[in-house]
Amino acid sequence: MNAPDTNLLVYAYNQASPFHSKAKAYWEDSLNRIDSIGIPVICVHGFIRVMTGSALGTGRASLEEALQIVDEWQSYPNVQILNPGSDHWRILRTVSNRINATGTLFTDAVIAAIAIEHGAVIHTNDSDFARFPGLRWLNPLRS
Repeated sequence: MNAPDTNLLVYAYNQASPFHSKAKAYWEDSLNRIDSIGIPVICVHGFIRVMTGSALGTGRASLEEALQIVDEWQSYPNVQILNPGSDHWRILRTVSNRINATGTLFTDAVIAAIAIEHGAVIHTNDSDFARFPGLRWLNPLRS
């Protein structure tokens, strides 16, 4: 199962991003393949937060537009939202303690824990994920 990080999802929809073209192609290809996609729920939340936030200026989405995008993702038979399961806290404590994941890195630890629990591979443009032992990840934007 492939699990896109927030950054790839935002890049795919934010036309001002320097990664937009590659991320959009990656995401459209992913949605139309038979490979299973699991989007960590925290990445869904992050996508909506960033896409509707003032930092995107005139390129930001309305709340309804962002919610509709997530609804569209869920209409694909190969897409599901990944929620923390019963082992989440144990995994999160382990991965965050191993690298002292404080501050903004703690959010990455939450994503890593969800991916590990579900056996997913994180797809991201954020090399910080290499720091988490036991996490499988790749950067689909690398040429």
